[in-house]
Amino acid sequence: MKSAAMMLTALALVAGCASRADSVRPMRIPVSNYASLSCGEAREQLKLTRQREAELTVAQNIAAADDALTTALTGLPMRSLIGGDRSRDLARARGEVIALEQAVTQKCPEAAPA
Repeated sequence: MKSAAMMLTALALVAGCASRADSVRPMRIPVSNYASLSCGEAREQLKLTRQREAELTVAQNIAAADDALTTALTGLPMRSLIGGDRSRDLARARGEVIALEQAVTQKCPEAAPA
């Protein structure tokens, strides 16, 4: 009985760990959010959002690795507990990149997304 309770506790803790960045799916962002941008503005916003996505990818992978380590050592996913899980931000950034790519394609028909 004790081992079953310990197993359930361990599973609950692991479930609270940060996911690896490659398992984070993009959030749906409407392309209409960028309707007011010009071609140049959309390209610049796409460039900045791709940079933010790359930074969040690194941060999320670090959080996942830290959680795996601290859960193994202490039984607690410390990075997630202190707010290090950036999966929501990463999902949003990935969705924004997709929407911005579509906006650039619509606004700048002469060229592919930057």
